[in-house]
Amino acid sequence: MINKEKKSDEEIKNEEKNKDKNNKTKDEQNKEAYVVRGARMICSCGSHKRRINLPISHGSYVKEKPIMFKNDYVSEYPSKEKYNIPYFGICSNSKNKNKEVITLAHEKTREPIDGIKCTPKFLMPWEKCKKDMFLGEMALTTSSILYCAYGGVISFVTSGQEKFKEAEK
Repeated sequence: MINKEKKSDEEIKNEEKNKDKNNKTKDEQNKEAYVVRGARMICSCGSHKRRINLPISHGSYVKEKPIMFKNDYVSEYPSKEKYNIPYFGICSNSKNKNKEVITLAHEKTREPIDGIKCTPKFLMPWEKCKKDMFLGEMALTTSSILYCAYGGVISFVTSGQEKFKEAEK
């Protein structure tokens, strides 16, 4: 008979505590990677993940994909043409005074959900960026975060460097 060790309640709680909202462990969080165009982001107040955009490359690349920098935080509002960050679906924060109600399909269940449309507003650039001597700029990494004026915290779910199908998981 094999004696399987059961984890104590405390061990289970510690494992859960060491995971962030994207279900990453502390070790996974410490593996920083440069963020490139197409990386998936999430907002703590938004209903949907989105991809970061780079209308014009800065000329620095990783795996033939353009690297994102600290000042790449232009919102889709008001710039519909040259933006980096689209809306994150429906905003759950009451600080967002937008009156536009939208209906979207839930990302997992595909059931319709409705609420106030996210209209991200950023007052400062990305934080927790990496100064790289080679790049000469503050580059975004998977640890970088951006604060929305309406209370949301934007973080990266992927670096954008992975193959497209892997990034969807």
